[in-house]
Amino acid sequence: LVDQFVWSFGDGATSSSENPTHAYQAPGEYDVKLFAVSNKDCPDSLLKTVVIPESPQVDFQFLDSVACSPVVASIENLSSINLGGLRYEWFVDNEFLTSAQSPQLLLENAELEPKSFDIMLRATSDKNCVTSKRKNDLITVLPAPIADFKLGKDTIEPFDESVPFINSSTNGVKWLWNFDNGTTSEEFEPLY
Repeated sequence: LVDQFVWSFGDGATSSSENPTHAYQAPGEYDVKLFAVSNKDCPDSLLKTVVIPESPQVDFQFLDSVACSPVVASIENLSSINLGGLRYEWFVDNEFLTSAQSPQLLLENAELEPKSFDIMLRATSDKNCVTSKRKNDLITVLPAPIADFKLGKDTIEPFDESVPFINSSTNGVKWLWNFDNGTTSEEFEPLY
């Protein structure tokens, strides 16, 4: 019957528990030693090396934080690990999108108001250590205007001096009409 336990975890920490748990603060190889004494004062010890793998350092950036829909967002992956390789999983608003290293994401906004997207990257090392990073409201996608118009008359007579145009566009705030002869207008509903 063991009466006394002395654990040395190789990083300066110790324990006298029978079955301790220990959290290492840095990756590396640690020599863990257990010294045990029986109730008859018989000692024994055991030394084993424990390898704590490195966790990935995860980060990414997107240069344009506001753009008009549809947006092709090029994301720069800044993640790293000193030893081994990494696998990636990209999520937009909690939905898996791609496993590319530095993806281009197509983001669209069909609503009338600006829409912000959350981006998350999860990196997994070849030792199955997982680290993730989420950036909330990273990209704001503005609604795209939809250009549309119709003629203001049902028929155009050959000698009409002008033609009215009715602007049926949505989400627009500025207009540029091109009449295909070098003439343009910035009016909402021009008479040409």
